[in-house]
Amino acid sequence: MNIAVQNNFYRVFSAYRQGIVMKERPAKAEPDPDGQASSLRRRLDFDQLSNCACLGLSSPQERLASRETGWAARRGFLAARAGELTLAREHFATSWNKWRDLKEGFCRTRLVGIIEGYEAYLEYRLSCRSEARRRLERALDSALLLENRYGLTLFELQRMQLGHNLARIDWRFGFVEDAFSLAGALVGYLQGRRRDLPFHHDWCGERLRSCPVYLRKAMIVQIAGEAIDQLVSRPESSLWEAFLGEAKIGDERSSSQFFADPRLWHWMRARRSRLQGDCRQYLEILEEILPPGPRGLGTSYYSILVDFADFCSVDRSIAARKVVGFFSRDAPKWKGLPAVLAQRLAEICDASSTPSSVVDLRSDSEARVGA
Repeated sequence: MNIAVQNNFYRVFSAYRQGIVMKERPAKAEPDPDGQASSLRRRLDFDQLSNCACLGLSSPQERLASRETGWAARRGFLAARAGELTLAREHFATSWNKWRDLKEGFCRTRLVGIIEGYEAYLEYRLSCRSEARRRLERALDSALLLENRYGLTLFELQRMQLGHNLARIDWRFGFVEDAFSLAGALVGYLQGRRRDLPFHHDWCGERLRSCPVYLRKAMIVQIAGEAIDQLVSRPESSLWEAFLGEAKIGDERSSSQFFADPRLWHWMRARRSRLQGDCRQYLEILEEILPPGPRGLGTSYYSILVDFADFCSVDRSIAARKVVGFFSRDAPKWKGLPAVLAQRLAEICDASSTPSSVVDLRSDSEARVGA
């Protein structure tokens, strides 16, 4: 490796160190689009917006009965998540019994999607892939009916959330290439770079454009961030090709407008450059996006670092080995590092050097590579 490329390694590493220093400073109150509080807020925003639609489409009595039915389904979901699967089934049976007492109309139609969507998670926990997918298909039909019958374009986003759940099911049961293709297609559609999606039917870009932009941005962060964490943990380039090919990431800066943090868009461009063999552009983009630190990117920031470590691991130069050794030392201090990324980084470090050589590199790194 020539001196210029070695210098690129050092510059990217210095950008990382700058970001870590910024992370350790007292931070202003700033929302993390990938955090739990923000995720809850997005769900509540969607629920409140969709509840507003109820006001002119149902009576107070129907809304009260609908709320009780929805909460029974929610309790079933929470029980399933806690591993209380028998209790979860009981809650879902209660919710369906309450649903049957409702008359035909908006509330009854909407509840089909809510109950089926929640109960699909129970089937997922029971390892019933086909039944989980069938329930999500019925939830998709319910959301589309609300779009078409009542003109509620917001439920286009609900269908995409259900599509993300389909991808999660495929990940869980080993259909990984299908899952990454679907996740990439969702990201492409949310950017407005696709006219349709490879699941369900009757997609309409006009409906999507009428949805709140901040909800579209939040959904891109959710879908792309989760997919990228999974991709970085898998060395197969074919999976990156499946995801990026369907996402249709553009080079124009206007393409970043639907990303809550444009660095996520830059990161996908960087990964595409690496896939195409353009190592120089890959390193240049990383040098640009790492200094601001993790805030705003959530765990995607760590996926960048682990991917950079993987990039360094295939290069036998001293500079590359130093970076991997330093990441091995720093990783325990990365707050919120997902287990799947921690495991992948450990595999990279183990494959790159023996424990004794890592120690030697670390001490030398502090003298020559530290910020």
